Amino acid sequence: MGGRPPLPKPTDVARRLVEENVAAVLRPHFKALGLHLNDDGTITPLERGAIITGESKEGTVVPSVIEDLAAQIAAAEKLLDRVYGRPKQQTEISGPDGGPLEVRRDLSRLSADDLKAAEELARKLEA
Repeated sequence: MGGRPPLPKPTDVARRLVEENVAAVLRPHFKALGLHLNDDGTITPLERGAIITGESKEGTVVPSVIEDLAAQIAAAEKLLDRVYGRPKQQTEISGPDGGPLEVRRDLSRLSADDLKAAEELARKLEA
């Protein structure tokens, strides 16, 4: 079978590039936390991490001395999510006043055999 070889998938190319350049991908996260990720994998503290900036009336960006804790937390959460996986999100659904949900079923469409099978299943679940 001749022809051109298949093109690599973009996700495969992206994965390879990230794996070959891990330090470059992680460095901005660590910098936001006030840490410098060295090429040898060690970490050196920086003077500060992400800071809040403002804009002057002339449109110039003005850095402040106040740390941007939201940006630092976001960077830390992204790192933790990548290393340990995202935490499971749980959703609780309840009925009125936090009580159980009421499920209404139209059993009139079931045959007699279906109703017997449902009753038998309900008995097994209660046992």
